Amino acid sequence: MVLNPSTNFGMMMLLENEITYESRNYASSDHTNTAIRPKIVITYAIPLDTSTFTKKADYIFQNLDKSKIPNKLLYDRVQPWSSLDTFGQNGKKDTSSNSHYMQAHSEIFRSSYDTTTLPSPSIMRKLVTKHTGVDTIPVGLLYYNINVIDTNAVINNRLSFQNNQLYDVANRTSSPYLTKKVLVSSPMIGRTRQGTKFFKFPSDLIWYNIPLAISNIQITGDNNQNITLTPDGSLSSLTFNTPGLKTLIIKVTFSDNSTQTTYANLGVI
Repeated sequence: MVLNPSTNFGMMMLLENEITYESRNYASSDHTNTAIRPKIVITYAIPLDTSTFTKKADYIFQNLDKSKIPNKLLYDRVQPWSSLDTFGQNGKKDTSSNSHYMQAHSEIFRSSYDTTTLPSPSIMRKLVTKHTGVDTIPVGLLYYNINVIDTNAVINNRLSFQNNQLYDVANRTSSPYLTKKVLVSSPMIGRTRQGTKFFKFPSDLIWYNIPLAISNIQITGDNNQNITLTPDGSLSSLTFNTPGLKTLIIKVTFSDNSTQTTYANLGVI
């Protein structure tokens, strides 16, 4: 009736055995006995909201014990446009940029089960705007351990897959989650004009979940110019005398004096 109202005009109720003298009585809606007044019960299912990749993924992962995810950050929840699970891994010299950094931050935020320690993408954009000037370029940094599901987790009986959902396996001998260490750093604008530019490294553009503080970064630009920036936001300058896409070398020094190098592009016009 509901699906085809033009060809359905109602319904008729029949007895199971249509024989003489069989009958069925129905009370009216104002019968004194409220228990036998007629009523209609509609049972319906609310369709699953799978309008986004993350909502589809969360349906698959909804039965997993999130406390078992080492960093409470499951990268499988988002489409990996910034490729954080492979970025800079195994010695690769991957290059970031302003847009890549912002996408990476968004993916970390949306894949995290605890977002209280990381600003939302909209707040991050406001922070970038606050620190950016005509000739002032802020530099951001992300240093995170992210988790991904081991592709062999089901085969090795660490997770089970039933009815399009994943479940924890009791008494498993190892974790189904892999940990990837990710370092992304970049100037927070896409391009700038030729000339002398002042770089800064403000603490509110540095975000990490690895308990290792960042002491400073060293940026190498055109003609091997080097500057060192500390998280206090102090300024230091680089000069760009020619246009083109510049690849900056960013060397990060941590509080234990260990270092790691990453790369980022900056357009000069």
